Amino acid sequence: MNYHPFALIIVFSIFSLAYGEHDDKKVQSRPLAAEQKELFRGATDINVKESDGPGSLCQSTFVSRNQIASQPQKCRVAFLTAAHCVDSSFEAIEFSGFGEVKRNELVLCRPREYLRNKARIWRDNSSVAGDLATLVFDIPCDKTKNEPALLAPIAPDGMTLLETPHLFLKKRTSAAPGNPGGGKRIQADFKGLEKKLYTFHAPSPQGAAIVGGDSGGPVFDEKGRLVCPMIASSYEYLRMTEKLKEKEPDGKSERKADPFEVTCDSRAIGKLKEYLSSLGLSPDSSLPVSKNPSEQKHPDCAQLKM
Repeated sequence: MNYHPFALIIVFSIFSLAYGEHDDKKVQSRPLAAEQKELFRGATDINVKESDGPGSLCQSTFVSRNQIASQPQKCRVAFLTAAHCVDSSFEAIEFSGFGEVKRNELVLCRPREYLRNKARIWRDNSSVAGDLATLVFDIPCDKTKNEPALLAPIAPDGMTLLETPHLFLKKRTSAAPGNPGGGKRIQADFKGLEKKLYTFHAPSPQGAAIVGGDSGGPVFDEKGRLVCPMIASSYEYLRMTEKLKEKEPDGKSERKADPFEVTCDSRAIGKLKEYLSSLGLSPDSSLPVSKNPSEQKHPDCAQLKM
């Protein structure tokens, strides 16, 4: 399937507010993300396939794997991504390392808040609260040897707690149109909270930037815990409006790149845990699941149909 580069830009939300000219003096030198690979786990490229369209390339994070009590050879798995990655009437999703899953084999959980927000301001292509989706399906357990990601803690009000001074933005592993891939982790700092969205600033992107195709990818804290899926990057705005000061990163060198910001939903982990619980799943892989997907009662979740 061929993908037009602009299709990826559409899939990956950009900031609609003008991102002002940045000051080169503010570009700080940062070390590479810590090479503690055992901490940062779960990032998975996905290919959302459509029968009558270009589809989209995004990322997701493997967040749960529980053996099905009635079928010990099978496991129920869950992935967290951005809701806008799965807005289309797709026919299947290919999860890198896990294989292709047909639409009618998936349970999709997506906040109703996202659908309301999208309906209000989608014409502006802006970041909206609730832009997260949990995808659940069954798979033979021998195809799930990787460990799910650790999850960041949440406060009593459902807000994800940020307990480390730095965060890491994960790029997709495989290349995509306009995106060299490479799987790098880009160090970033917390900038602020507005309208339920966290913003993180990457002052020196270590030879990489978050662009189309990276949407839905994980933001990790320094302990390797998943904080949220990325939903927008100001780098796309700079690129599309030809305001970049530095050459675009090639994914190979460590040369300087323009600073940028990304956003994500501040309540993503709380929502994820809510959805997993409704489906009888748990971040603890040692616990079996006995509930069938059809038995879940959460209004945000539904078995998809072809």
